[in-house]
Amino acid sequence: MSEVLKPEIVFPKEIKETPGILRIGVDLDGNVDEIDTWTCRLIKRGLGVKVDLRKGVINFWLDKLPEIQQIPGGPAFVNQIFEKSFIYETAKPIPGAVETLNKWKDQNHQIWFITARPKESLDQITFDWLDRSGLKWAKDKVFFREFWGEDRTQFKADKTTMLNLHVLIEDYADTVRMCHSPLMMVKLVLKYPWNVTEVIGPQAVRVNNWQEMDKIIQDTSRWHYFLHSK
Repeated sequence: MSEVLKPEIVFPKEIKETPGILRIGVDLDGNVDEIDTWTCRLIKRGLGVKVDLRKGVINFWLDKLPEIQQIPGGPAFVNQIFEKSFIYETAKPIPGAVETLNKWKDQNHQIWFITARPKESLDQITFDWLDRSGLKWAKDKVFFREFWGEDRTQFKADKTTMLNLHVLIEDYADTVRMCHSPLMMVKLVLKYPWNVTEVIGPQAVRVNNWQEMDKIIQDTSRWHYFLHSK
């Protein structure tokens, strides 16, 4: 049987400023695709606990919720949900995400996807989802953690610095605060109950949807052009 070839990450050959062209890092889960529906459904089926990720103050780490903590084996059950491949295979794109990302690509912005998904088990599933969802071009622009236990925040911070991003799109407040680069212009934080009460730090802006993100990107691109054009 022939070996299945995996897409290779395309690194920027050199970090240089092209007027108006932004380097954008995008988190997948919660920003491009929605896995909340399956997560809540499986918690309800397995533990009998109804979790509504759209209401109230919700901890980003669902295994830390008091109602989960008080159930023997509850935290372990919740963590195992995120290792199930079908929640990623069947995830629906968040409204406006695919169209907006394709628009930015057509405008020649450089886009990378920086995900906490582990390469060891979810790389091909991710590539297939991108292909089916209209983001085939993104398959060689995904950075994965190597394994589940790798520190997600440090991993994303390292990639943000390596790529010297102008823009970061992320929903986890700790990651937003920790990720920096010398040329960072704005961090876009899609509003969720788990981040609206959190401190997200300087350069970070909360947004309601991808339409708002697009407006900020267009404005940021014009400002970048002004700064770097001769």
